[in-house]
Amino acid sequence: MIDGRLAELPAQPDLPATGEGRKVDESPLDVPKRDAQRVDPRDRGGHLVDHPLDPQANETSGLFVELLRRAAAGGLMGGQRSVAQADELCALIRERREDRLDLRQCGVGLVDVVEAGHRADSSPTRYTRSLDVRRLAYHRVKIHPTEERMDLGLAGARALVAGGSSGLGLAIGTAIAVEGARVALAARPSARLDAATAATPGAIPAPVDLTTPHGPGDAVDQAVGAFGGLDLLLVNSGGPRPGTFDELDDAGWQAAIDSTLHSALRLIRAAMPHLRESDRPSILVILSSSAREPIPGLTASNTIRPGLAGLIKSLTAEIAPIRINGLTPGRFTTGRIIEVEEATAARTGATMDEVRAAVIARIPLGRYGDPAELGRLGAFLLSPAASYVTGAIIPIDGGMVRSLP
Repeated sequence: MIDGRLAELPAQPDLPATGEGRKVDESPLDVPKRDAQRVDPRDRGGHLVDHPLDPQANETSGLFVELLRRAAAGGLMGGQRSVAQADELCALIRERREDRLDLRQCGVGLVDVVEAGHRADSSPTRYTRSLDVRRLAYHRVKIHPTEERMDLGLAGARALVAGGSSGLGLAIGTAIAVEGARVALAARPSARLDAATAATPGAIPAPVDLTTPHGPGDAVDQAVGAFGGLDLLLVNSGGPRPGTFDELDDAGWQAAIDSTLHSALRLIRAAMPHLRESDRPSILVILSSSAREPIPGLTASNTIRPGLAGLIKSLTAEIAPIRINGLTPGRFTTGRIIEVEEATAARTGATMDEVRAAVIARIPLGRYGDPAELGRLGAFLLSPAASYVTGAIIPIDGGMVRSLP
C-alpha cells in the first residue's frame, strides 16, 4: 500500500548547503510544539529516524518524515489511521538500499514500529493491540545536531558478547560495535549467528554452546585469540524455559541451571585472567525483572536470577577494580517474550492479545521496550564513561516493577 502511494508524496525541496532545514508539522504525531524540530535531509542528527550512535547522513530520512506526517494526517490510509505495517516499512527500507541493522530489524532509531490508532478527536489510544501488528510511536529524545556526542571510550575495546546472535545480546553487541569496540558474538552455530555477525561492524562469530561445560571457555579463547585480549564481557542467556514448580522435573531444573547459572559462572571464571590484564575491564550481566519481583509461571527464573544478582553483589568487592553491573529488563520485543506470552496464554486460557494487554497495562510508559534502548544503556555501563559505577543492578522496564531497590 505504501509503495503505491509514494508517488503522491511531494518531492523534498532543494535546501541550501548551510544546513538550513524546513519546518515539520509534528502535531499529527502528538509531539508537543516545544519539541518541533527543523529537518535537513542531509543531516540525520535531527530526524525521526536518526540513529543515536551514528550521525552520518541518510538519504531516506526526509522521505520517512514526510511519510509519517502524511500517514498520521490520514492521507495514506482510511479508517482508524493506522500508520504502516512493519513488512511494508521493511520493504520500503530495502528499496531505498538502507543497510543499517536497526532499520532492517524495523527498529528505526527510537521510532518503534507497531500499530498506532487515533480516535476521532485525534487523542492517542492506549497500547492494547497485539504487538504482532506494529505501530510507529514517536518517543525519541531530540539531540540538537550541533551538540557533541558523548565519547564512551569504547574505541578499540575487545568484547565478548554471550547470546549475541539475537535479542538483547545482539542489541548490546551492536551498540558497542558502533562505538568502535571489536566484538565476538557467542552463540550456537546457526545461520542467525552468521547473519548477526555480518550485520555488526567489525564483529566475529564465536560458535559455541554456552550451556556445556567447555562452551564458555571456548568462547573466551576464541575472542582472546582474535583480539589479543579481553576488556568487556556481557553475560547473557535466553533464560530458563517457562514452567511452574509442578511442571519442572529434574531435567528441566538441570537445563535451567546449566543455561543460566553455570554458563554465567563459567564465562566469568574463564574471562577473569584476561580482564585482570585490561586497562578498562568491565562485566555486565543481563538478569530479568524476576530478580526484583517473581513472575508467575517462571519459577526457574524466579529462583536463579536473584542468585545471579547476589553473585554481582558478592563479586563487586572481590574482583575490584574490575567493574561488574547488572540489568533487570522487563518486556522487550524479543523471541523470549513471545515464548513467555505463549506459556502464559496456555496456562491461563487467555488469548495472546489479552496477555499482552494485561502486561502493557502495568507499564507506565505504555509499551514494550525496543532492544536498541537496552543496548544503549548496556553500552554505557560497559564503557569507561561509567567508570565509577559497579555493583549496580539497574531496572529497564518502562517502570513496570514498583519494588524498592
